[in-house]
Amino acid sequence: VSQSRYHSVIGSYYTYDSARTYNGTMNSVSLYNVALNATIINNLYRAKTIGTVTTVTNYSFYNYFNESTNAIVNASGAGQQDQYLRELGNVLFNATGNNNYIMPYTAYNGTYSETGSWIYWANSTDGTTWAKQGKLNITLQGEDPYLIYNGSHYVLYIEDKNATTFRNISQWASTDMKTWTRQKETLDIGSTGSWDSQDVSSPTVIKDGTLWYMYYEGRNSSQAGMIGLATSTDGLT
Repeated sequence: VSQSRYHSVIGSYYTYDSARTYNGTMNSVSLYNVALNATIINNLYRAKTIGTVTTVTNYSFYNYFNESTNAIVNASGAGQQDQYLRELGNVLFNATGNNNYIMPYTAYNGTYSETGSWIYWANSTDGTTWAKQGKLNITLQGEDPYLIYNGSHYVLYIEDKNATTFRNISQWASTDMKTWTRQKETLDIGSTGSWDSQDVSSPTVIKDGTLWYMYYEGRNSSQAGMIGLATSTDGLT
């Protein structure tokens, strides 16, 4: 943003003219330090990437197309299962394991569909140079992975895309990131008429002492997504 005597405003004209105010909701607002050309804007739209992106270089991390050689994880290209990268999970640092940094992410092949994404992962010893480890050995499609380490094993929460799109969030467990066991459907949709009665998705999980906190996105048929909070004493229920 060039230096100006006016404030930077999102959703309104810079003079706060009420006739030029956006009357609606926004999510996944992103800031860039350069102007975006039409090609980048088009591919950002098509990729439907989530998360906060601060520069075009960081955007290349998602690598819907090979915009930059600075990408730390690249899609494998035409004909491969991870032809396109779609959604980034979190980066987990586990000081007790051999794979110090672990990052789950979502990828798909061909034309994107709601039930066509799988969970992949990469690891790193320094958080800068990453090595792709392939698809996680889980038996269903999923998106929005979130990984934690619970002292003795890894716990993965994903948006379950297998039976009913967006229907629930499921939990998987592994001691080595190779063999995974599905634990249960951790969070299902709310009761009829509730704000999250249509779907729950995009989990973010924090364990604080003996209590687990899950922030998630939910919606019903008449409203856009909102953020909810669920708590648990065992991470399952």
